[in-house]
Amino acid sequence: MIPLLIVITFSSFMQTFGQISLKLQYCSFFNNRAPKPQPSLKNCTWFRENSCCMQEEIDATFGRVKPLVGASPDCLRYTNYLMCYICDPLQDKFYCRERLTVCEDFCDSWYQACGSAILKGSIINSLYTNGGNFCESRSFLVEQNTDTCFRVDSALDSINSGNSLQNGIGLLIIGSLIFCKHLMFMN
Repeated sequence: MIPLLIVITFSSFMQTFGQISLKLQYCSFFNNRAPKPQPSLKNCTWFRENSCCMQEEIDATFGRVKPLVGASPDCLRYTNYLMCYICDPLQDKFYCRERLTVCEDFCDSWYQACGSAILKGSIINSLYTNGGNFCESRSFLVEQNTDTCFRVDSALDSINSGNSLQNGIGLLIIGSLIFCKHLMFMN
């Protein structure tokens, strides 16, 4: 009788609690530390409530990459989004083994926004045939649009496509753009 009671109790427990998925967030870019509020973020501000990065790390990272010559405001905006992946509390889904996986639709949008900018002395549209090629040339893995690749929330993009990104774009223009060791425009 007792073994049956244990089975029923365990079964009831699994029915009640087994469907609860506890997903701990961790910051794979920063040695798996936990994200926390960062109210002083000047860029990547949409991550203030729960962030993997601190302002000092943004300053250090963003200071290493030079802006593209002829970059449009849309190009700067998409570049800023991409650079802010280091603050995303869900980065463990798309940053693994020191490699960023980017969704193909983001690559296409970024490529379209930056197509007329100059990289390595040539116009980006003449160097690459599509967004996937562009992202791969920046050493990113490219995936079809899944939950395991970096993308920008469309609500965030529609909110920030106007003037609300002035702070971030200002940092991109005034300071040199950055982006961690494997990133974008470094030779």
